[in-house]
Amino acid sequence: MKYGYIRVSTNKQTKYGYSLDYQKDAVIKAGAEHVLSDESVSGKNMQRPGFNTLQIALHPGDTVIVHSLDRLGRNFKDIVNITDDWNKRDITLIALKEGVDTSTQVGITYLQIMASIAQLERRMIIERTEAGRKKAHEQGKTTNRPPTWTDKDALKALDYRENKDFDICDLCIKFKKSEATIFRMLRRAREIKHENTTNDKKDKQK
Repeated sequence: MKYGYIRVSTNKQTKYGYSLDYQKDAVIKAGAEHVLSDESVSGKNMQRPGFNTLQIALHPGDTVIVHSLDRLGRNFKDIVNITDDWNKRDITLIALKEGVDTSTQVGITYLQIMASIAQLERRMIIERTEAGRKKAHEQGKTTNRPPTWTDKDALKALDYRENKDFDICDLCIKFKKSEATIFRMLRRAREIKHENTTNDKKDKQK
């Protein structure tokens, strides 16, 4: 089955040629047999009704056609995660504007380059965060400064790490913290969980 996926998030996109009708015509001309859509939904929001329905409907051997890659998501990381998932499920992606077709080696190579750029982008964000922290420390702005995170933040970070497949880079970006701070948060969260487990055992023994 060849599916089309179309999305608009603002009136501006409609005005400048990215209307749902425009995208629908494009994906149908490219061979889409069934079209799913999301209207007035940002690409930053991965909980989209149309997209979620598409994900459930897809089976190995299916194809997804989009007008452009940014219809899938607003940043490299989300797009790479989606396309990587589809590749593992034997689902082909065709992006008309970029000329991407993951059933070809050229299309796969294009996405691999995108993945590298996404990783570089994440590392640069972390490096800028570290540089800012170091500069602030040198200027004496961090002397005896209390932690900028709470136990609740630490537990949330550990949940993302263990249950949502976030790596350290992801957590740095999510919580806007340096790698060193993220490691401290994770260590504190594990201490809290250990303390809670120990207390529960003591309560049961009473």
